[in-house]
Amino acid sequence: MTLSIITITYNNLDGLKKTYESLQAQDIQEYEWIIVDGGSQDENVSFLETTHANWTSEPDKGIYDAMNKGMDRATGDYLLFLNAGDGLANPHTLEIILDSLAHSPDFLYGDSLEQDLKGVIHSKKAKPYITIGKGLFTHHQAMIYKVTELRYDLSYSIASDYDFTYRYLRDALAHDQNIRYIPEPLCVFEGGGVSQTAAKTGRLEQYYIRRHHHIAGAHRLYLMHMLSWTVRRVCPSLFWFLKVG
Repeated sequence: MTLSIITITYNNLDGLKKTYESLQAQDIQEYEWIIVDGGSQDENVSFLETTHANWTSEPDKGIYDAMNKGMDRATGDYLLFLNAGDGLANPHTLEIILDSLAHSPDFLYGDSLEQDLKGVIHSKKAKPYITIGKGLFTHHQAMIYKVTELRYDLSYSIASDYDFTYRYLRDALAHDQNIRYIPEPLCVFEGGGVSQTAAKTGRLEQYYIRRHHHIAGAHRLYLMHMLSWTVRRVCPSLFWFLKVG
């Protein structure tokens, strides 16, 4: 089974190099790397020319348009979205993923590591995938999808990954497909991105997504998520204590 790793980037050369170094550090190099650059004005293109990646650099309509472009360019059997600045959890992660893909799952997911703005790494254990109605059960970067005709809905600027994953799993469960969990971290998620800097907008979009898909408790979940984010912003140490504990 072949894996396409899709990385989107825009004026983030340092983050792109960080992702590159993570991939280069893997014990095995059996993957296709797709990079979609949004027409960066920094040195991204010069760096891209030195890589082995299948890349393009042109203006797009935002992060999810770029992800859709990446999916259109991918030739692998499976897709992993690893944005500029993110990385794989350790040098053995790709081998672990490919070993699990040998069982031909329709969806694969694992735990995550998250780097906060101070550089501290926190462990985030994945919840069961059946909790998708309450939100993403692990970081998007710790999910591997079998190639699909589904695409990200551009009407959502921040939470389209939630909508995409919900629709993907809804279809998978309807056809009794094989979903596998790897009980260890698969990615290192770099904090400080748009999903965190515009958290209120993201949670409001999740509310609209639940309403659209007729998921019960949409209003209650919105209030709970906003409370959780307030705790994280005001007292991050308490937030991570509650998450770990």
